[in-house]
Amino acid sequence: MLLKPWYDVLNMRKELCEGVSQDWLEFTVNIEKIRHGQALDEYRDPAQFFRATYLSHSLTRLAGNVMRRLLGDREHSAIFSISAPNGGGKSHALLLLHHLVKFGSEAVKWAGVPGLFAQAGVATLPAARLAAFVGTTFDSSKRRGGKRGEPVRKTPWGELAFQLGGNDAFALVAEDDGLMRAPSKETLQRLLPSG
Repeated sequence: MLLKPWYDVLNMRKELCEGVSQDWLEFTVNIEKIRHGQALDEYRDPAQFFRATYLSHSLTRLAGNVMRRLLGDREHSAIFSISAPNGGGKSHALLLLHHLVKFGSEAVKWAGVPGLFAQAGVATLPAARLAAFVGTTFDSSKRRGGKRGEPVRKTPWGELAFQLGGNDAFALVAEDDGLMRAPSKETLQRLLPSG
């Protein structure tokens, strides 16, 4: 059996076929832009994202581990190590988890997600609050916030606390954030929900 040429199998983007100049960074997954709703629809819209995503064995395994963990499975570590070279899919994997966790059981309506649930052996998934820290977009010297009633955040811990619970959660780490130090384990335990 002869294989078809790639150009008979793949549909190239219209911009490429027409030779329109592109900012190639536009096609990279940027979690910070996703969080602010400023990314391409292919990434921001979960239905489009899952329709265009090949759910590899690794992505399926990672998603299953995270889903079971969110449902209370304490058998495995809550820390996941994703290692790949540039372009290897780390941000793509994080975006997949972002959409699954943000929408919980509503995600089953997207392409491939029922299979993720089945592979993980779960019937439901609670939606959870999300926080994302992108170190390349956060500058402690410039700080973040201070507008529209938001507290000024100087550290990753202050930023994550604010994303998780607004002003009330930030208040728990405000002193540490002001001194630009890591909060204690006890402070972090008060910040995170029990269990």
